[in-house]
Amino acid sequence: MSKKYLQAVLLSILCLLLTACDVAPFNTFIHFADKPPTGEVILADGSRVVNGLHNPVILINNKEAINPTLGQLLDFLKQNNTDAIPYNPTFVCADFASKLYNDAESQGIRAAFVALTGMDHALNAFQTEDKGLIYIDFTGKDPSKTQTTNTQGKTYGISDNNKKVAYVNIGKPLGLISLDVSDNYGFDYSGYEKWTQDKQIFDSKLAAYNSAIEFDNYAGGVVSGSAESRRLNKVKQEINDLASRLGGFWDEGEAVTNIETFWQSNH
Repeated sequence: MSKKYLQAVLLSILCLLLTACDVAPFNTFIHFADKPPTGEVILADGSRVVNGLHNPVILINNKEAINPTLGQLLDFLKQNNTDAIPYNPTFVCADFASKLYNDAESQGIRAAFVALTGMDHALNAFQTEDKGLIYIDFTGKDPSKTQTTNTQGKTYGISDNNKKVAYVNIGKPLGLISLDVSDNYGFDYSGYEKWTQDKQIFDSKLAAYNSAIEFDNYAGGVVSGSAESRRLNKVKQEINDLASRLGGFWDEGEAVTNIETFWQSNH
């Protein structure tokens, strides 16, 4: 039994022990000096990406897979249910990214596993024939804690799924927009910046609306059909229209510092 093999076994046991301590997702890497088996994800520093159970992530490649058109990609993503899996300590971002990767390849769609190593996050990328590179994040986390509610009890920012377009640019925060509304903003990082501008307008209008309602309630309420009532109804409609355009509200990520992308040609 070689010394390297013993080291590998000991490291695997250590990872299992760490699981019981609820240690994080994808930032637990195992370094092996030996060449890894085909299909595993090995980062530039030699560390091996592992899943929530601390087993190596395995990518199953299809040599016949090809780059899709945007329409083909969207059809696949809308039908795929990877995002419906609950996020938990045993099924983390690396699990979501590897599952979506394998699902896509099995259906003849060339995919990439993307490791944002600076923030310990994994997602996917697809090189479309007509719209270029598109990042996708199907991690099944709940919508952002930044959901907002108006004074009449309506909550905004809820999405009925976790299908997200990701906006990845070195030096800028990781952005996420609901796939359902991606047509409104496109797939370049400038689209996410436009989304954040619309979100700021939404927040401003909602805050003003809430303040006006609270003031009017304090003053005895708004008379139906009055100028104030019509004004508030107009603002409320603007808020609802903006909310529909924005889709789900998702937490903005940390600034991206390093991107490692794994296509089938990497293995």
